[in-house]
Amino acid sequence: MGKRPQHGPRRKRMNRQARLQHARSTNWLATYRGKDVIKGYCKWFAVDPICALTELRMLGSKISEEKEAEIRKTFEDKTLARRRQKEAAAQKEQETLCIDSDDTFAFIAGYTSGGAVYGIEWEDPELNSKSLT
Repeated sequence: MGKRPQHGPRRKRMNRQARLQHARSTNWLATYRGKDVIKGYCKWFAVDPICALTELRMLGSKISEEKEAEIRKTFEDKTLARRRQKEAAAQKEQETLCIDSDDTFAFIAGYTSGGAVYGIEWEDPELNSKSLT
C-alpha cells in the first residue's frame, strides 16, 4: 500500500464557497473564543487579512470601518515592503554581476603589471551577438 501525499488540513485548502459553508455549518464565528476574530480566521483557514475581513462580513460579523482601514493599510505596507526588498535584492545581484566592468570593458579579465586593464570591450562583435547574462 503506497503512501498518500501530505497536503495539510482540508480547511486550509478550501475555496471561498467551501470556507463559508464550513464556517456556517460549524458555527465558527459564535464558537471563536480568541481576542481578534480576523487574525483567528486568517490562521484557521490560511487566508490573508483582506479575504478574512470580506468573508467575516459575509458571515454577519460587525467589523468597524476603522479596523478595516487599519487592516488594509497594514496589508498594503507589508506588500510594499516585500516589493522593495525584492527590488533591493535584484539591484544587489545586478551590481555583483557587473562588478568587473566599466565604461570601456564589459568584462575585466585582469590587470597588467603596469596597471593597465584588459578584457572584453563593449564594442566587441562577439559580445553584441551573445548576451552576458
